[in-house]
Amino acid sequence: GYYRTREKMQKLSTDAKQPKEVSATTFVGETLVLDEVSVKTGVSCVLAESFGEGDAKKILALAYYQICRGKALSNAEDWLDQRGLGELNLSSQRVSELLDRLKDDKRNTFFKFWAQKHAQGGNHLFDLTSVSTYGKRNPYAEYGYNRDRESLEQINLALLTSCPSGIPLWYEMLPGSMSDKVVLDHVLSMMKKMEVPKFTFVGDRGFYSERNLQLLSDNGYKFTIPVPSNIVWQKKLIAEHRDTLVHPDNLLDDRGSIMYGKTVYKTT
Repeated sequence: GYYRTREKMQKLSTDAKQPKEVSATTFVGETLVLDEVSVKTGVSCVLAESFGEGDAKKILALAYYQICRGKALSNAEDWLDQRGLGELNLSSQRVSELLDRLKDDKRNTFFKFWAQKHAQGGNHLFDLTSVSTYGKRNPYAEYGYNRDRESLEQINLALLTSCPSGIPLWYEMLPGSMSDKVVLDHVLSMMKKMEVPKFTFVGDRGFYSERNLQLLSDNGYKFTIPVPSNIVWQKKLIAEHRDTLVHPDNLLDDRGSIMYGKTVYKTT
């Protein structure tokens, strides 16, 4: 019995020295975090409702890749395979086919459901930004007011964000020649199409004009828009209240930043 036991122990010891074979390794850390985010925000459900279950999973997987890697979608296949998402078969060709299926109607359906989920009243911040481009085949690339002062064509991106959550509600690519003032018509039209509840419109001073203020009022939107410093009536108003502005009653604490302000009702 002693020798048989010893022989068995020696065999186990020999086996323990053999290298272990690993069939596959799946990285799950990133997807676990992003899965939790997609569930909490409800984006996975809204995607499925808008694009169908199959395409929704592919869109979400490519979004994960963009968040984690930020590289061209055509290179996503290997990264997704390493994270257990290889069954989605998102080769470069399949990605192109998926993008081709994401027509304007489907994207707007997504934005409608998404905005309705997260736009229950409150304040929403809207802004327009531009991206300069050397490309010559993009129909949206046009010359306009270039914020970076580059002599290049540009593309405008419109973005509506919920406050204070910071969740983007809707975006759209627009021609580069469109100014902040001109684009407001289009934005309000899209909000009506998507049946977004009325909200307080917050924009920068580029949206200030008599026409835009009238447009917002006529459509029943409240708004907060800074007045440009070159407006005559604003200079007069500041001059009238300059001496009484710095007073304890007018102190505003904005997250630790102290400022003074007065509410003055002015009608025209």
